[in-house]
Parts: sequence; C-alpha cells; structure tokens
Amino acid sequence: MTFSAIIARYGDDAVLRSGTGETAAKCFIEPALTARSAGSIQTELGARDAGRYYGFFPAGTAVDGYSWVVCRGTAYDIVRAELYGGGGTASHWEAALRRREEASDG
Repeated sequence: MTFSAIIARYGDDAVLRSGTGETAAKCFIEPALTARSAGSIQTELGARDAGRYYGFFPAGTAVDGYSWVVCRGTAYDIVRAELYGGGGTASHWEAALRRREEASDG
C-alpha cells in the first residue's frame, strides 16, 4: 500500500478552503517538533500558538490551490505545499502549516 493510499484510507476528514471554494480531503496533521516551533508568542491581542505543523495529503488532492485547511475543528494556513514522489510517480503532498488566526467554522 502506498503512502497516498494510507492517507486516503486512514487519514482524518478535512476541508481545503480558499477564497473561491472548498473541497473535502483526507490528511494527517502532525506538529513539527523543532526548537523554534514550540510554545507561544505574545501579540498585542494576547498569546497565540507559535507551533508549526506538517500536513500530509493523498497525491490526487491538489493542495497547492488552497489557502487553508480545517481538520478536527482546527484551521491551519497552508504556508507551503509540495508534491512528492519518485520514479515519475507522485507519492503524496506535504504541506507546512501554521494555526490560522481566525476562528474555525468547520
């Protein structure tokens, strides 16, 4: 079973969104465990999560056309997304994510 098939079968339900539309997707979202990703930062409106996350999506999901993803009730901005694969075959999408500032409605 390919990584893309594992995500499609066992991944969490999610919604990819942009200013012009949305699409259902499957994904795994995991924290990026680095020294710079942990904790929170102080802003004028209070503390916010400074954590970074990785999102993994099936190869057939065009992640690069969307601005954010909602998964398990939490919204994440898509900072960067790349299609990975080897031997001329796409394996999966990987995205760098950060928690979205505004409240999630999904």
